[in-house]
Amino acid sequence: MAFPTDNYRIQHVFNLGGDGEIAVTGIHVRCAVDTDVPTTATELARHADAAWHTGMDSTKTMFPSSVSLDTTKVYHSMESGPSDGIGEFITGSGDTDPWVGSQAQSLPWQTAYVMTTEAQPEGARVSRPRRYRGRVYLPPLSCQVVTEPTGFIEDTYQALLLTAFTAYLEAINDMLVGTGPQVRAVVLSRAGGFQTDILRASCDQQMDLQKRRENRQSIPARVQGDDLDA
Repeated sequence: MAFPTDNYRIQHVFNLGGDGEIAVTGIHVRCAVDTDVPTTATELARHADAAWHTGMDSTKTMFPSSVSLDTTKVYHSMESGPSDGIGEFITGSGDTDPWVGSQAQSLPWQTAYVMTTEAQPEGARVSRPRRYRGRVYLPPLSCQVVTEPTGFIEDTYQALLLTAFTAYLEAINDMLVGTGPQVRAVVLSRAGGFQTDILRASCDQQMDLQKRRENRQSIPARVQGDDLDA
C-alpha cells in the first residue's frame, strides 16, 4: 500500500517553565490541497493553534501555571519520517488570551495523561486493531486532578478532559486550508502505510509515563547516603 501523501503531523509545543523544558502534544491530519507543502503546513499550524484554544480552553484550570502553549508546528509526513517542509505558528503574538494553566502545583513533568484516538468502527472486526488507534500525550496536569489515595484521575476531570479533547478534534475537522477540502484528524499507521479518520476518543483514569519527556528532562542533583555500618 502506498504511503499517503496528504498526511501532516501537528505538534503543539508547551513550555514547562523550566530551563528549556517542553512537552509536545501531537496528532496527524489529512489535508489534500493543491498548494505547496510549506504553505499548507503554515496554514495548518495557524488553524490548529486556534483549534486547540477552541477545544481545550475550558481545561486550563486543570493544568499548572508552569504549562503554557508556546508554538504549534506542522510537518508533512513521509514514509521515511517527517519532512523539512515545516509550518510554524508562534502562539502569543497579539494573543490577548494565551493558553496557560492556572494551578499552583504540577504533577511530575515526565507524567502524561493519554487520550486514545480510535479509528475502528464500533463493533467492526479488523486485522491488527492497533493500527486503528493513536495515543495523544497531554502536557503535565496539576495535582488537583488526582484523587486520594489511588492516584487516579478524578472521574469529573476525566469527563471534562474527554469532552474538551473531543471538541478539539471537532475543531480540527472544521478547519479549511484555502478553498480546498476540510481537514480530517486521522490515525496514521506507518507499519501499514495508511491513514484512517478518527471516529472517537477515549481515556481512562490512569496516569501514563512519557519516556521521551523523561529522557529530555534536566534531572536534579542526586543525593547519596552514608555507607552502612560495617
